Amino acid sequence: MSSQFSLYIPIISTSYSEEDIKRIFADGVGSVYRVDFAPVKYKPGKGLNSSPATIRSAYVYISVFNKTRLSENIHRTVFELQKGFRLTVAPGQYWVLLKNRNPILSCDQNIHQLAERLRTVESLASSQRNQIETLNQMIIEQGKYCERILDVIVDILHDMDYKHGMDVVNSKYNYIQFGKPYCKRRLLNHNDDGDTINQARRNDAEIDDDDYDNSTIDSEILDKCSEYSSDITFRSIGEDTLSEKRRRV
Repeated sequence: MSSQFSLYIPIISTSYSEEDIKRIFADGVGSVYRVDFAPVKYKPGKGLNSSPATIRSAYVYISVFNKTRLSENIHRTVFELQKGFRLTVAPGQYWVLLKNRNPILSCDQNIHQLAERLRTVESLASSQRNQIETLNQMIIEQGKYCERILDVIVDILHDMDYKHGMDVVNSKYNYIQFGKPYCKRRLLNHNDDGDTINQARRNDAEIDDDDYDNSTIDSEILDKCSEYSSDITFRSIGEDTLSEKRRRV
């Protein structure tokens, strides 16, 4: 058994050091090349006999198992059957050995080098966080800028396309804002396709279905009203323009 394996000991006394664990495992189990300690995953009400201050968990990394009956039983129970194994370490005292399901790979750097790398990563993360905030602010400002451009474009459409009526203005506005050249009115949002205009007008007017016959609502009549309104706007603007031309002459 020359493969590397990792065991998890949920509870172990803090009196055992890494060297103690290596020595105990070397006597009949195998060669331990690393031990990681961690706080016990303590859950209130579980009835631990020792306080968390005197116990901890250990992750034992084994490079080679010895060719003994004990090591074979541990290997078969923990890694093949996926069960716990009780390893007696002293009279009346044992460790529960489980499979470490999340082993941490070894590295050649010491704790000081890892701490420095962590500081570098934290500094980089802070810098990137500031950049993201700056980009978000730029996006907000660009959105406001685009809204101002759209307002200017709409004003230009009103000034330049009066001779074609409001349908042209609405169509260009809806196409710029939502990508839909709908001409009857200005769309409310991206989900508005213009086909719900009759229902929207009914909702705005708060028509009571009990007092009003739904069959009398005719989309063609509403369209005629819209065309009539556009025609009034056209004639009004046209007359003002003719008057200005006459004054200039």
